[in-house]
Amino acid sequence: MAIITEVKPDPRHPGIRQVMSGQDCIACIRVKDVTALPVAEGTELNEHVRAALVVSDRITALWLRALRSQARTPASRQRLAGRLARHAHTPEDLEHVLDDLATEGLIDDQRMALAIAEELLRRGPAAPSRLRAALRTRGFTEHDIEAAVERALSGHDLEEDARQAAAGFWRDLHHLAPATALRRLGGRLARRGFSEETIADILTEYADTE
Repeated sequence: MAIITEVKPDPRHPGIRQVMSGQDCIACIRVKDVTALPVAEGTELNEHVRAALVVSDRITALWLRALRSQARTPASRQRLAGRLARHAHTPEDLEHVLDDLATEGLIDDQRMALAIAEELLRRGPAAPSRLRAALRTRGFTEHDIEAAVERALSGHDLEEDARQAAAGFWRDLHHLAPATALRRLGGRLARRGFSEETIADILTEYADTE
């Protein structure tokens, strides 16, 4: 009967081990699965071991795909599940990977929603509606969205934020004809989610300076 001849690190992924039988890599599995299965040099490749390695190998592949997806564009558990669904062999595999990611701290919807909201604010002032819309596109629940927006905007004065945003936009627009500049300023502030009333007040202020 064939045996496992070596379990060695995967040079591309530090947390992965290659299970070798002779010159053949028969599975790539996570470090934690090496002891959980268990597999080691000299383990006989009977039917049970082979079946376990097949499952662990495909879960590892799905786990790596999840890591790459989150590195590109962080998303909620629900949205990540949607991205991975067509790559999962079974629904159980998908839930296994999502649960592992949550246990490892790689999926934390509340923390992630807050981080995304704070990153949006670092790019420029924004109103709650703008933050909510951005978080909804990532698949977060309304509960997590509201918690993230409240924390991200804690201590903010929205009218002052709107004026700060307007000042930055105006530097790019003031050379235009006044009517055009004001129309574009209003559009930019609206896309940042500020209220019609706040925008109207700011446009009046800028119109009076022309």
